[in-house]
Amino acid sequence: NDLLSGFNVLFNLLVVNNWQVQADGILAVIGTKWTRLFFVFFHICGVIIVNNLVVAFIIDSFMSEWNEAQEQGAGGEVNTGDAVIGSDKRAYFDAEEVTGTKTNLSGEYVARVRDDALFLSTRKSDALKNLFTKGDSLFDIKNKSDASA
Repeated sequence: NDLLSGFNVLFNLLVVNNWQVQADGILAVIGTKWTRLFFVFFHICGVIIVNNLVVAFIIDSFMSEWNEAQEQGAGGEVNTGDAVIGSDKRAYFDAEEVTGTKTNLSGEYVARVRDDALFLSTRKSDALKNLFTKGDSLFDIKNKSDASA
């Protein structure tokens, strides 16, 4: 009859571990039929709805990361909306608007990541976000016409 015992009961209900046995035990102690309604209600809300939403969110996040990793592993380009990031560690972008901010620049630019460890440790879309927040020593940013050199 303490808080930890209550958490233990609710956890066992959540993982569907003999919940009917625990419901019968509590029903015998309390002596009212409303306890059975509580356990059924908790099973419907907790197990069927909330638990499935959590599992669906985890699987969706995993599949999103998996698909992005497959795209990067295949050498494909990733279009982040602000730039196109290729497997050559270069981000091609229009300088008029960078990450939602209007600039005074015009033309197409190329940003090349110098540090291989930085590029490999982050997703390509995160590398673009870090492009304009890190120090200038990590990136070479050139006009697209000068980038071929």
